[in-house]
Amino acid sequence: IDRYLEHSRIFIYANGGDEKMFIGSADWMPRNLDNRVEVIAPVYDPEIKADLKRVVEYGLKDTLQGRVVDGTGENRPWISEDKTAFRSQEELYKYYLNENRIKD
Repeated sequence: IDRYLEHSRIFIYANGGDEKMFIGSADWMPRNLDNRVEVIAPVYDPEIKADLKRVVEYGLKDTLQGRVVDGTGENRPWISEDKTAFRSQEELYKYYLNENRIKD
């Protein structure tokens, strides 16, 4: 979570080489899952899948705002071995800004 105060709910399963991807509204916390209906839906479109995969990949590359939930459930900063500054939301913003310029 960074400038835009939001994080993606993208689920990617390798599924033995038959990759499955889903998007959802659920923030998987008891207050959400126990008290309201949350939905996930499959993603089939290859272009949308590629775009969502980019979001996940950028998040995993984040060296400044990244977080990880460890095996005990503790949310702590992600310490990357790569020391090059990379903020996923800022880099995604630049990517989409450039993509829109190319399409115009």
